[in-house]
Amino acid sequence: MPKEQHEEEAILRFASYLQNTTGVSYGVTGRDVPVSSGQNYDYDLTGADGDKLAVELFRLVESEQDLKRGRAWNLVVRKLKEEVARRKLKGYMVSTPVFMYKKKELDAYVSQQADAIERAIKDDGDKEKFSAGGYEFNKITNLETIVFSYSPGARAINPSGTAFEHFVRLLPVKNRQLAAAGRRRCLVVANWAMFVDANDAIQALSSIDFSQFANIDLIFYEIRPGEFSLVFSRSVYQAIRDRTAVADAGLTRLLNQYLRYMLADKKDEAFQYVKAISTAAGNMQWLGDSEARQNVVMHAESRLKDHKKLDEALWVLDMLHDDPNPDKTGANDPGDQAGEYNYHLKVLGNEDIGFITTVRGHLCWLMSHLIVQNIPELYTRIIGILERYAREENLYIRAQTTFPLTELVTRRRATKNQDGSAFNWSREERLRVRDLAFRMLRENSAHPRVMESLLNVFNSVRDVNEVEAEEILTRFLGTEQDYVLHNLAALVVYFALFRDKDWRNDPAFDRKRFVDILKDQIVSGDKSIRASLAWHLWKIVREKHLPYDDVKEYFPLFWEGTYDAHVTSMCAMGIEELTTIAPDDAVALFGRMVRQNLEHAVENPGQHHWLTGTEKVIPLLAAHPEDLVSVVSDLKDLWMTGSYIGDPAIIFGSFRYVDPGQREKVRERLKVIYDEMKAAGCPILRVFCEGWANGSRLQEGC
Repeated sequence: MPKEQHEEEAILRFASYLQNTTGVSYGVTGRDVPVSSGQNYDYDLTGADGDKLAVELFRLVESEQDLKRGRAWNLVVRKLKEEVARRKLKGYMVSTPVFMYKKKELDAYVSQQADAIERAIKDDGDKEKFSAGGYEFNKITNLETIVFSYSPGARAINPSGTAFEHFVRLLPVKNRQLAAAGRRRCLVVANWAMFVDANDAIQALSSIDFSQFANIDLIFYEIRPGEFSLVFSRSVYQAIRDRTAVADAGLTRLLNQYLRYMLADKKDEAFQYVKAISTAAGNMQWLGDSEARQNVVMHAESRLKDHKKLDEALWVLDMLHDDPNPDKTGANDPGDQAGEYNYHLKVLGNEDIGFITTVRGHLCWLMSHLIVQNIPELYTRIIGILERYAREENLYIRAQTTFPLTELVTRRRATKNQDGSAFNWSREERLRVRDLAFRMLRENSAHPRVMESLLNVFNSVRDVNEVEAEEILTRFLGTEQDYVLHNLAALVVYFALFRDKDWRNDPAFDRKRFVDILKDQIVSGDKSIRASLAWHLWKIVREKHLPYDDVKEYFPLFWEGTYDAHVTSMCAMGIEELTTIAPDDAVALFGRMVRQNLEHAVENPGQHHWLTGTEKVIPLLAAHPEDLVSVVSDLKDLWMTGSYIGDPAIIFGSFRYVDPGQREKVRERLKVIYDEMKAAGCPILRVFCEGWANGSRLQEGC
């Protein structure tokens, strides 16, 4: 049967690729070549040097129309990726519509599509999912690019999974077709699904046991017409199985990629291969793929946690503690000239890097897991590494250093293990980690994101004297960053209210200065620390960590500071708690809260407020009729500004709890206030109707 045009074109492209990469000319010397199984493979290629290749085309997209559509889609998406990157758009998986354009108008078409994407993100970027102009957007946290797919529901696209399914389906057939002797046997993937690339193919193939496909020596993937990539080599596959070095330098990149994906899949044979080759070499410099080395660390971490493989974790630590990824000076890593993945610069620029990456970044977490094994003999080498990391210019590594350091300082005062056995850790090293914590505090005061991580350390370094405690608070307050100050509130409260009770004379601690700091922060601090302080004080009362009388002086101070909605919300929670513990205080604080909300609403028309706690406090005011009327009048004025004040039926029905001798008078005064609200559109309340009963709130016409 004569070959189809697309097959002839594909084999000519492949022959040309071989000539360009090897310098040897190849020609077609056979078609539909039969084999002993009774089947055949597509082509024999013979090189000018006598090299023979049996080639079977691996065609996964059967329709020429599908091929053309896929190529057109890939062409747009390739340019579109460049354009959205230039516009610094990132963090989404995007399903595209069908692209319809004329070739000569491609650049203008891409620019138009990028405009539509940018506009959609600007308009709806606060949503997790949204659609616009035929595009479907799914927000992905920490995704440093935009990923495109041609299918609704972008989150469900799994390119390597798509590749795996096709390979598993077709490899048995192709293996039988390539039962040829005396030649290298190749599969050539001449076309593909539009959102699967060569890396996806490699990832899929790394999960397949090729011992059952002995007739396949090489697999090439055609990235785009005429551009091929080697995605499988039996030499690489066999080397990993035999734990032997790959002699052909041209296969190094493919070896690295296979190890990257196999390690990510937690395949122990890949780890054992890396261990064997690295031990023989004395280092891991031969593994040039930083992602593969990251996966080595993660594999060891997983084995330590799940199987207590301490020796493997220590081996990885010895091999990679001085790894060049990331660059110690904070420079861009090789292959990232634009600095897209330079996390030092991101930390320096005050970006939130809330994930673990880079080889030594992962190594910090491996050290954390080593520390929690509670084997002090391991700590000496870990402390040495952390002291070096803490001095690096790379701020991302400094921030990651704080996590194992936190585990060390947490154990600084320990004398026994959980089973009661002695925890024998030298006093010298206990002091070293304490000194390291303070050195990092002093050397990173100008770097808020590092300071944010250091807070974890100092939440475990609380046995400090007054000078040290004040330095800790001063340096953290000096960052003036919400994300630091919010979490710092716990230490402010601790030093003011608890430190003198812990370690009473170890060392001695006078809390007066820290009570002043607490009061100052409540009144004049940043809104983030004020709201957090309100929450901590509420928790102290709610969970009875201290008697209410020990903290009552702090609650009124919140109303001496400027208005903030979050502070009000946190204080309202405390006020609700006080309605059962100290009702008179709850009433007084609520009145001040209402007045401050009202003043702010009047000064800032158009801003809406949401007041909580009203339903619990208002009935308490019935014991003080004048105060009740005054507060309800303020609530009415606040409601007039468009604010939510609570349930009007409870507010105006509160006269029922007033002493009988004054009840009717209070009822009339509240009704006057209510009539103002009714005239402004408040729902008609039944509370002032004859025969009004508990449980009925609203009734038209009353």
